[in-house]
Amino acid sequence: MAEADRITRPDRMARGAPDRIAGHGIAEGRVGGERLVRGEAGLPASEHAGHGVLGSLPPSGTAEADRAAFFDFDATLTRRDTLFPWLILLRGRRRVYRAAAQALAGQAMGRTTGAEDMRGRVKAAFLRRLIAGIPVEEARAAALDLGRSIAWKSHIVAELHEHRRAGHRVVVASGSPMIVVQTIVSDRFGVDEVMATELEVVDGRLTGRLEGRNCIRTEKAARVADWLQAHGPFVQTFGYGNLPHDRPMLDLLDHGTIVP
Repeated sequence: MAEADRITRPDRMARGAPDRIAGHGIAEGRVGGERLVRGEAGLPASEHAGHGVLGSLPPSGTAEADRAAFFDFDATLTRRDTLFPWLILLRGRRRVYRAAAQALAGQAMGRTTGAEDMRGRVKAAFLRRLIAGIPVEEARAAALDLGRSIAWKSHIVAELHEHRRAGHRVVVASGSPMIVVQTIVSDRFGVDEVMATELEVVDGRLTGRLEGRNCIRTEKAARVADWLQAHGPFVQTFGYGNLPHDRPMLDLLDHGTIVP
């Protein structure tokens, strides 16, 4: 990769940021670098799957369970967001866009304490209008249908498979609903865990409410940190995400890949 395309993280200890995960390569002097992946057409040959950060990985089939890789889902593994397409399959395009406009208008009238809180409230209001009463199996079937038509970023999918072949632990972390991400990922990839936004279910039906917090930005990073503490220590950690939403997660890890 050309030097202009590489983004190197400054030492977070020099910045005064806390060492949140002892023993995971983020102590002073052990911070990894970031790289910018430009997409298949714009990548030098040396930066395709199996090269770049992965160029130093052990041969295929080698057990390396002391390394872990975290992948964002929407616009990192996929080429577009999956929430709207899933909802359109369930409720129809006109109803989805009307609910989105109503949710945005309703939240604009209220008070906000930050962009992340605003996004969470809009998502919660949006989903309440659309999915309350939907049977879980119907929601899962729509996710399966969506998974068959998703356009994937093949160079990032190839990186995920390379981590799997190397024996690394692989986790997908997403702000999209768990029922969508887990259904699609389980149908297509073999990963160790999925982290996503949980939807409340009562008597086999979605209530339209979130169960827990919206799994984005700092919440996603906190879940990744908890997972590392529960399953580590790890010799190396890798992350793949987009900006600005995945910056908190990437800052936790030794090698962060920004996917435009």
